[in-house]
Amino acid sequence: MVENGSNPAQSRDTGAEDGKDLVAQLHGSIRPFVLRQLKKDMAKLLPGKFEHVITCQLSRRQRFLYEDFISHSATRRAMFDRGKGRGANFMSMMNVLMQLRKVCNHPDLFKPRPIASPLDMPGIHVLIPSRCGYQLMKS
Repeated sequence: MVENGSNPAQSRDTGAEDGKDLVAQLHGSIRPFVLRQLKKDMAKLLPGKFEHVITCQLSRRQRFLYEDFISHSATRRAMFDRGKGRGANFMSMMNVLMQLRKVCNHPDLFKPRPIASPLDMPGIHVLIPSRCGYQLMKS
């Protein structure tokens, strides 16, 4: 670009045509180094999609949370209330479906439980008799 005698900083001053030429020249220079593939081109190379539906039973906790959520009056109102208008009813119904989806995917997404781990304990104090040759040192 500089070999041609044009300075990129001055291209704004000389007009839009010179700027367009400069951009076209830059694109031509870097085009071999840029890999750009469109989705429609790549879709031809990929194998087709297969959907496998595998049904499984809900766990006891999932079933309880699912039925409990459905039985709430607010959920029933969101599912069957038509007085708010079509858009509001659609959004409330989508919210109900998202909550039920969380219950089905993993119940902790819907209602987290506290984690009780044997590794999460208060400090353990070990008393070592002095006759063993070890002494506890205070820091």
